[in-house]
Amino acid sequence: MKGKMFRIGHLGYVSDRDILTAVAALEATLQELGHSVSNPGGAIAIAAKILAGN
Repeated sequence: MKGKMFRIGHLGYVSDRDILTAVAALEATLQELGHSVSNPGGAIAIAAKILAGN
């Protein structure tokens, strides 16, 4: 998997909002770098659903 994944680390407390912000920033950055995103906002929706316990 070398070169195909990375880790987002943190120090201390992380809230749901922090996670959603990181996912949104990652998606926006990938789009800006020219990567195709098939469902813009989809990752945020999935993360929000998981965080809500659904």
